[in-house]
Amino acid sequence: MLDETIFILTADHGGINKGHGGITMQEMQTPFIISGKNVKKGLEFHESMMQFDVASTIAYIFELEQPQVWIGRPMKQVFK
Repeated sequence: MLDETIFILTADHGGINKGHGGITMQEMQTPFIISGKNVKKGLEFHESMMQFDVASTIAYIFELEQPQVWIGRPMKQVFK
């Protein structure tokens, strides 16, 4: 089962000292960690990624067509 699983760890907002995000990049950044089947190992990317891109990435994993009204983009660069 683990060989067929993809794990995603993320958060809904950044912050400093457990506070909600603010206007600095340190306050706005959130983690996006992905691991598992067909995911590149050790990759770190520094492109802009928004929270709505997570849903697009999940749709891409399951080969689902993204609804036209979604503005997210899948993070295809993390896959082999």
